[in-house]
Amino acid sequence: MLSACASDALTPRHRKPDVLTRAQAWSLRPIAAGSFSLRAALSPPAAHSEGAVLSLYLEGDGMAFLGPREISPDPTPSDPTALRLALQHPVNQGPVAWLARPCHYLTPTQMQRQCHPRLWTSHRFGEAAVAAMNQALDQLKAAYPEVQSLHLYGYSGGAAVALLLAARRDDVTRVTTIAGNLDHQTWSEGEHLAPLRGSLNPVDFVDRLRSIPQWHWVGARDDVVPPYVARRYMRALNSPRAHLRIMSAFDHHCCWAEQWPRLLGEQTQSAAAAR
Repeated sequence: MLSACASDALTPRHRKPDVLTRAQAWSLRPIAAGSFSLRAALSPPAAHSEGAVLSLYLEGDGMAFLGPREISPDPTPSDPTALRLALQHPVNQGPVAWLARPCHYLTPTQMQRQCHPRLWTSHRFGEAAVAAMNQALDQLKAAYPEVQSLHLYGYSGGAAVALLLAARRDDVTRVTTIAGNLDHQTWSEGEHLAPLRGSLNPVDFVDRLRSIPQWHWVGARDDVVPPYVARRYMRALNSPRAHLRIMSAFDHHCCWAEQWPRLLGEQTQSAAAAR
């Protein structure tokens, strides 16, 4: 399937991060992590005080499938929602970065060398993918010597990755998810989908996550990852430090990017009041 690609020319959706970041002077770079080359974007250089927080946005699953039973030959997102959110994050609060998932934004030749369809289907949250993202996070953090802690923001499948990363690190002081798949077993059973047998599941790590402040934003009209998935995770987590907000007019795509400055402001005010 992958070898059928005859050209290494990048499509418009592969070039979307370049288009989105250029206007705001963000820098794009590849990060070698494990056996993967991951795409990252960093906010413009600025002076930050010692002890700064790096806000890192993790992209969603992208185009894992073309139809109910047809696996996509390239999971690169048609529109990188997490990047659109990151570009609206206030940079005066500290550096901001975005990280794509394994097998996104690769040329066909790179896909042949690095990827197998299981990496964006059954193993999308598998150990190899999560470990690579963790290595990339270490490199991004090292790019800012003044940074001591991390706030992770995950959209859709990136939400699961954010929680899995937080569960294995000691420098994550906040996790925020948007339309997140927080319990893929509940999700696959409820939506009658093939189980992600090769993937780690955030709900299995709630003992390590319970002490981390969390905000989970969910759309009431989301029919991709319905609200019951987040509710199941919240029951298992059972933590007063975790907050679930279900937005009545939102679905999986609308209207996160459009409303993100307002939602982020509400979250910041709520976090400040809780301290």
